[in-house]
Amino acid sequence: MKKIVTLVLFVFILYSSCQSKKVKIDFQQTECKNLVLKNAVYSLEKPPCDNGKKQSYLQNTIRIKVDHNNKQPCLEFFKIKAAFLRSDGTEISGVSYKSDYKYTDPEVTLTSSYIEIAFKYTLATTDDADNLSTIKIDLSLENELKDVSKFFTLTVPLSCVTSSSNGSYQVVQDVHVNSSTVTLGFRDYSSIDGDIISVYLNGNVVVSNLTLTGSFQNFTVTVNSGSNQLVVIAENEGSSSPNTCEVKVNNSSGIDLTPGLNTGQGINIIF
Repeated sequence: MKKIVTLVLFVFILYSSCQSKKVKIDFQQTECKNLVLKNAVYSLEKPPCDNGKKQSYLQNTIRIKVDHNNKQPCLEFFKIKAAFLRSDGTEISGVSYKSDYKYTDPEVTLTSSYIEIAFKYTLATTDDADNLSTIKIDLSLENELKDVSKFFTLTVPLSCVTSSSNGSYQVVQDVHVNSSTVTLGFRDYSSIDGDIISVYLNGNVVVSNLTLTGSFQNFTVTVNSGSNQLVVIAENEGSSSPNTCEVKVNNSSGIDLTPGLNTGQGINIIF
């Protein structure tokens, strides 16, 4: 009986030692985390203005071009998330567009230095087309392991350019505030390359020839009851065009003045 027990114990130990163990292996690439997207420019297939008058289209194509630093493993899949906004900042729903692209897709042009995507959208109604003021586009890249890069935000204003004594500008958004003072913050959201802006509130200078840094520079100003007009003018385009300024009002979510301003152009914000 003792021999049988010993044999059974030996067989059990031998069987246990031969069992496979599950090993979990995680693969991760860091190339997408190190990907840099900058210097975005765009062109519209159908311009938003004709002789200073706003044009409305149910369908349009924005050709987006963004420089990158050639992290090849991450230049495989492209994702776009877009928000279509009215002048008061509310979002228009029911807009159809393609959100996922591959580098081999006909809408995509990929080189060792830039990405270009033909982004086509279709609005649901003519009222939506009439009220469309701004399109915010978040672009990110992804590799086959689903490692995602940082988002790059592009804001496309669709209002008409207006000339003034301070230059030419476009209305980006209505911002609502409920106090007699507001805090304005300005920074360079892209590469820090010496972008300079001047800021006017209701025609009065808030700051002149401000060199943008990577951190918000804040200014507290007194506003009128009712409507106020904030104009941000690009005094230059830095060493890398265009001027990429971002503004915050009362520490709210940023209003990105992207894809950037040419020298002498500006953005008009009503609040």
